[in-house]
Amino acid sequence: MKLVIPQVQRRNVLLFYLLTAFYSLWFVEAVWYFYWSKFASYTVIGLMFSVLTIVWIVAEIPTGAFADRYGRKLSVNIGAFLQAIGAVLLAAAPNIWWLFLGGFLENIGRAFISGSLEALVFDDLKADKSNQEFDKVMAFKAQVALIAFTTGVLIGGFAFLIYFRLPHILQASQMILAFLVSFGLKERLRPSNGKSLKNVLKQNLVGFQQLGKITLRPFLLPALTLMLLFFLYDWGFSKPALAVHFGLYSRGQAILYAAMAVIAVGAVGLLPKIRRKVGDTIALPLLVAVAGLGFVLGGLPLGLMGIGTILAIDLSGNIGEPWISIIVNKHLESQYRATSLSTLQFLVRVPFIFINIIAGRAIDAGWINSFHIIIGISALALALISLKIRKIATEVRQN
Repeated sequence: MKLVIPQVQRRNVLLFYLLTAFYSLWFVEAVWYFYWSKFASYTVIGLMFSVLTIVWIVAEIPTGAFADRYGRKLSVNIGAFLQAIGAVLLAAAPNIWWLFLGGFLENIGRAFISGSLEALVFDDLKADKSNQEFDKVMAFKAQVALIAFTTGVLIGGFAFLIYFRLPHILQASQMILAFLVSFGLKERLRPSNGKSLKNVLKQNLVGFQQLGKITLRPFLLPALTLMLLFFLYDWGFSKPALAVHFGLYSRGQAILYAAMAVIAVGAVGLLPKIRRKVGDTIALPLLVAVAGLGFVLGGLPLGLMGIGTILAIDLSGNIGEPWISIIVNKHLESQYRATSLSTLQFLVRVPFIFINIIAGRAIDAGWINSFHIIIGISALALALISLKIRKIATEVRQN
């Protein structure tokens, strides 16, 4: 069967696929937990991650305005440069402060690239009235990301056994290559006056107003709960901490994460069928309950059987994120959708700032398993509350 790569003849699209591959090669995914712990306690790491999350949140607004005013390509170039410098600092770090500075630059870089790269590709297609091909391009991009992530996490996990800095050296190398590749992008639609920072801030306030629409209100609590659980798991300490609890270290985590990535893609591919059978009403509370149960069981001494609890949380988040996007897109007008999804991300990252500090302290103090059980029980309670809210909302509409 011949492999068909959508719009690969376009230089911007080809470079988009290459940059996706570079930025998905997470050589450090299975080892950062051990690497950072060589320089500081998990309490300190948790505090720094929270500060870096604040940086990420704050940087999203001005960098978006910058891209609108001065161009997507320049924004991507700057972001790629900052990420490359940050990755080099992380790889060469002699102490925790180098790690913090590297993470700081990487998060600013992510903010510059966020949305700009996809918008540049969309504008390229739109210039030739081929924007209907964008969905196919994004679908193939997801496949590229999966292959790159699976490859990177496996190589990184075994590279750590050779030399503890090697995964970060590999990460820095591919970030430098991504920076060089980014200069090949071509911006076909030049920016106009762009949006002022004041207008961008106003637009973000609109996101809060749209999320308060009566048709979306029953979905808000389970959506925010599920997104927070997955953010704690995927960007915080929970994923590696659970894996270590069940006896998996760098090599074991590398194999597990690669396998879960493949399973997740298969599950997400079945999302349309699952959605038709389950429906939006019950789906999000059910996914919250599955993730919550995963956290509760993740705090118990299950041995290698505990891998199932990690998979439950992982699948709940990977299925839930696109499902939430579908619900938001269904209930909001097109001009508000992107802003509203960004607002949801903002609302999730704020509590993460505080909870992640507690998680770091819990690891150092030896009660991370109790922390996960508490998180899981809280999630199960919120799932039940969400169902009750939905029931009340349905009764009100019927009356």
